[in-house]
Amino acid sequence: MQKEVDIAIIGGGPAGLSASISSAERGKSILILERNEELGGVLNQCIHPGFGLIYFKEELTGPEYAYRLIKEMEKYTNIEVW
Repeated sequence: MQKEVDIAIIGGGPAGLSASISSAERGKSILILERNEELGGVLNQCIHPGFGLIYFKEELTGPEYAYRLIKEMEKYTNIEVW
């Protein structure tokens, strides 16, 4: 299987999601390659609060933060996840 994109991101954890959003805002086509069934990476295991203070200006748990990043990412049609 082949796909031509501007940027391929390995892993849909917090860094991969943030990089995809930032790149999509700049008009790049992005492909996220994720090995798990869900995006979010280690955030899905971090049930404690303390995430999201800088980016979303509120305290979130890891899964809440991952959910917000995924919803933000889904706004862009130039991001695809495999």
